[in-house]
Formats: sequence, C-alpha cells, structure tokens
Amino acid sequence: MSLKNILRILAGRFFYKKTVLFSRKPTKEKQIIRKLNTCFPCFASFRKVNPNHFYIIFPLAEKESIYLNDHYSYLNHIKAIVPSNTAINICKDKKIFTEFLLKNGFETYAIKTPDKLCYPYVVKKRVDADGENTVIIDDKEIESRYQNELASDEFFAQEYIEGNDEYAMHIIMYKKEVIYYKTIKYTFEQNKFVKGSRHKQYLQTTVDHSHFIDQFQNILNAINYEGVCCIDYKVVDECIKIFEINARMGASLSEYIDEALDAYGNALNLSC
Repeated sequence: MSLKNILRILAGRFFYKKTVLFSRKPTKEKQIIRKLNTCFPCFASFRKVNPNHFYIIFPLAEKESIYLNDHYSYLNHIKAIVPSNTAINICKDKKIFTEFLLKNGFETYAIKTPDKLCYPYVVKKRVDADGENTVIIDDKEIESRYQNELASDEFFAQEYIEGNDEYAMHIIMYKKEVIYYKTIKYTFEQNKFVKGSRHKQYLQTTVDHSHFIDQFQNILNAINYEGVCCIDYKVVDECIKIFEINARMGASLSEYIDEALDAYGNALNLSC
C-alpha cells in the first residue's frame, strides 16, 4: 500500500471518518476528493492492497470489478456492490449488448444495424472507451476510408441517431432495484457528433428522467446487473435509444459522489 493511502487511512481515523477504497482513475480522483465529504477516499489498484482493510469498496473500472469477483467475491454485498463478470461482458462489447437487447424483448430501445446502411451511419469498435474509435460515415468518400473497419469483426455499423442532446444516466442497482440515479444532459453545438474526447459538450445540466427508470431497471435485471453503471442514450419521440451501458461509474458522477456513495453504503448497511 502506498504511503499516501496509509496516511489517508490514519487521517480518516483521526477525524473519525471511514475510508473508502476506490480503484485508480486519475481523471476522476481530484473531483472525487473535492466532492466527497462524508468519507476519506483512497485510490489504489485492487491488486496492490488488501480490500479487507477498507470500510467500503467502490470500483471505478470494469477490470477492478472483475478482480474483486475473482479474488474477493465474499466481499460482494458486504463491502461492495459489484456486477458479475457475465454482466460486465454483456455490457463491455457494444455489439453483444445490442444483440442482447434485440433478443430479449428490448428491440424498441436498441440502435439497429439495417441490412442496407443509409447515410449518415456510424462505425464503432465493439470494445472501446470515450468514442475513440467511432466514426460518422456521411458519404461514399468517408466510407471508402473505413473499408478495413467495416470488414473487421472488431467493428460494427449502426444507424446514426439525430439530435443535439445526449444523456448519461448514472444508476446503482441492488437486489433488482434502482437505489440511486442521476441523469446528465449533454447539449452539443455540432449537428453530428460522437460524445467523447473528440467532441466536447458545450452545455451540461441535470434533468429529471425518472419516467425512464422502470425501462432501465427492466433491462438491467434482464442482464442480472448489480452495482454502479452509466447508460448513454438519446431520446427519439419519447423513446430511449441506448448506445451502451458502461459497467462502471461514469465520469460525470464524480460531481455527485457524496450522494451516490451514501446510497451505495446504505444499501450495504454501512454509513460514513
């Protein structure tokens, strides 16, 4: 364990605060430290510490949840709420996730791949993050540049969903119930965009999408999902169109980590 984390544990004890083990995620850590008031946060690879030494365990990445499942499964529902490896694998592969929706009665919410693709459409990598390998195909000229991707099994194509607004709903599932949710609306300047590092939203607000909770809960229960996730979607004629479910905490939840961790801890009968 690093000296920094040892000091954090000691500081937590000095101020009578419990210590939460987060996995490493440099892009989120500073925000979590600023926003987390009730507990003391520690950040470490779960391979380098003993999770038993911490009061609450909160993975920030899929690989850390998988590590907990493989080595500390007895801590699930005791100190952590972690999705199963099977649930993680369904969500991690965007093509498998889309096929899951289509095969399990959720075709209304799926973004489909028509037999004949019409412009614009998107080509995306099946396992990817932050839209790094997703491209909007607008015409034949752009299409010609991505023939290798279109022919590769690592990629697949989907229809493009119009609209300047995209949403991220952060959800914590526990024992088949949504115990916490927060919805962020991203409004983009561009008419066509891929949410991620290449297209920055110019407006970010919270919205009330509680009327979609039952639909998301049904999908997550079909996957047998528990724990924290982030669902990326658009809304077309009051119908959700889901791009993906990230089997981890989404970046914008860092702003609300205090209330999310409170719900997470209360579900486990743990309170900071």
